[in-house]
Amino acid sequence: MGSSIGLFSKLKAPGWVAAARDGQSFLITDTGNNRVIEITGGQVSWKNEGLNLPRSATYAPNGNILIADTGNRRVIEVDRQGQIFWSFAREMLAPVHAVRQDDGSTIITDAGYGRVIMVDASGNPFWHFDGGVSDGAPPE
Repeated sequence: MGSSIGLFSKLKAPGWVAAARDGQSFLITDTGNNRVIEITGGQVSWKNEGLNLPRSATYAPNGNILIADTGNRRVIEVDRQGQIFWSFAREMLAPVHAVRQDDGSTIITDAGYGRVIMVDASGNPFWHFDGGVSDGAPPE
């Protein structure tokens, strides 16, 4: 695939790949080039540049893209025009992965502080797990 579309010569430290539910496209987090690209039909169909060491990108249920922008210590959700639709940047050191749940909450892995946190759709944290005394179950 790399030789047919020339991606591998242009990627720098890719850190993540996520497939769309329809199987027709996928996201690549091109960490070293500070961007996320989407591939559809073997071609770049979308990109978001100007990030700072993004580590993961996943599809949100609404079709937007959820990005762990690690170097900027934030998680952002961007629409297809690249506009920030949602963001969370409170008390994180190195967010490396984020996934949106069907209920609108977001689960974030913050490798810098060694924890996983959950925030609601408004960006309010309501649960975390750091390996301490928590039983690991989010509140009902």
